[in-house]
Amino acid sequence: MLLAVCPNPSVDYYIWTDSLEPGKVHHALREERYPGGKGVHVAMAAAELGHEVTLLAFWGAETGKWIKNECFKKNINCIGPEITEWSRSCYTYKSDGAYDDTELRGCGPEITSEDLRLFTREFELAAKASNVITMSGSWPKGSTSQGYAELIKIARKSSIPVFLDATGEPFRNGLREKPYAIHLNYNECRSLTGLSDIPEMIDYLGTYAELVAITAGPEGLYLGFDESIIHGNVILDNIHSAVGSGDCLTAGLATGTIRKIKTDDLVRLGVACGAANCLRKDLGMLHKSDVERLLDKIEISSL
Repeated sequence: MLLAVCPNPSVDYYIWTDSLEPGKVHHALREERYPGGKGVHVAMAAAELGHEVTLLAFWGAETGKWIKNECFKKNINCIGPEITEWSRSCYTYKSDGAYDDTELRGCGPEITSEDLRLFTREFELAAKASNVITMSGSWPKGSTSQGYAELIKIARKSSIPVFLDATGEPFRNGLREKPYAIHLNYNECRSLTGLSDIPEMIDYLGTYAELVAITAGPEGLYLGFDESIIHGNVILDNIHSAVGSGDCLTAGLATGTIRKIKTDDLVRLGVACGAANCLRKDLGMLHKSDVERLLDKIEISSL
């Protein structure tokens, strides 16, 4: 089983307008909404790949219920405290001109110390039944920057591999607890390490994690593992959206770890999952058939 931790899930809206102009009233041409949050994307991708998945989150009021219901439809077991304040909503505006793909990310609810205690307790129970754990994204207000660090300590007691994909203080504090694997994009990695050379980044981060995954957009994935660096990439046509691709890639690496596949195949699966997400209009989702079709198209090289 894969346990996906997503402290701050969201309802992700795509809203189309003719244009966006500061200070003007705009009317939407079309709206679409999807279950979101990095860990939600990981959970949906892993479930589509055929794995048993449990998703741990804070579920906030009506928006939280909607997100949970959408995940249930995909055979994802959802656990975690139900709280009073609504789960956040995040908006991406599609229009002609400079404001296309403008994003507005909600901050989410504020949790209490009791909410956090219940969350941690459910994590302890679910972790014992898990083969791999992913921890992704931000935390809601009221939590501390030690959230991931504390969960990694708990997972370590049972020697369960943890994949950490986050930013800011929650990531830095979690990194100090030495998770099994980490995933960052290139810009996040440069900001964290002060380095610009990918092999140097991997060498530095390899002192904290056994597996280091750095994604560089159209340049693909660089994976550091067992004193080697492998690069994987694929050329795509007709890209709909890259939103959630990094999370789908994390799901590929995590499920490949559960299957204990060799490193080259792990890179292929991770890249195929990230790329498959780009082929459909649904945000942060992939289709297993697309992943299988892409696997043989992934170009692999060693650095």
